[in-house]
Amino acid sequence: MRVFAPVVVRGEEDKGVRFWEFGKMVYQELLGVMMDEDYGDITDVVKGRDVTVEVISAKETGKMYPTTTVRVKPNQTALSDDAEQVESLLNTQKNIKEFFTKYSFEEMKESLQKYLAVDEENPAEKEEVQYTKSAAKKNVDDKIDELFD
Repeated sequence: MRVFAPVVVRGEEDKGVRFWEFGKMVYQELLGVMMDEDYGDITDVVKGRDVTVEVISAKETGKMYPTTTVRVKPNQTALSDDAEQVESLLNTQKNIKEFFTKYSFEEMKESLQKYLAVDEENPAEKEEVQYTKSAAKKNVDDKIDELFD
């Protein structure tokens, strides 16, 4: 699961609104804060709260993936003291849907089927893939259809 949130990085407001991508764990942590009435609406442009994000690389932690921690600041802060800058940030935010291509069910199904297709040029690979496909091919179309129902 990947989540994208529009953010303004403190000290880099001149770069405008950017998108922060994060996973399920950070998403759940942020939702927990947002559901807590003591914090209020942390996204409010006047009485919101800053969020500090710390990312520790996988190499540093010895894990397979980086570790991300978020800390919501206790003090309420405005997005900016300049009303024109706030309005500009809100009005010039890009639509995230413009960054990604939305594929139809048929396009995704066709792409997956091509991926699963046997390579006719390589008989050794063909045997291995056919074994895998013969075990799964029967249900692949049905399972793909079920996923999108």
